[in-house]
Amino acid sequence: MLSTSVTIEVPVLEATNAGTMKRKKRDGTPYERPPEIEDWLKKFEAVEGAERIRQFATLFKKSVGHVPSEVLVYFLWRAWADAVADTLNQATS
Repeated sequence: MLSTSVTIEVPVLEATNAGTMKRKKRDGTPYERPPEIEDWLKKFEAVEGAERIRQFATLFKKSVGHVPSEVLVYFLWRAWADAVADTLNQATS
């Protein structure tokens, strides 16, 4: 039986005093998004929300149009942050 090992770098999020998130790898070094993920984010910034959701529905990595999970998580986090901001703005109005 042949055994292989794969190491995956998972960013760790830390909240700063300003409320922003600083991402670090498990070894403590700063995490930087790969250029291809930055390209996906730019692409999806210009897309309407309904179209994003349609494209996020492609689950299988080898399917045409599959969106990397880091891109999905980014937009989910941003939607959550926007909703919190809206709620705070309504509470203070």
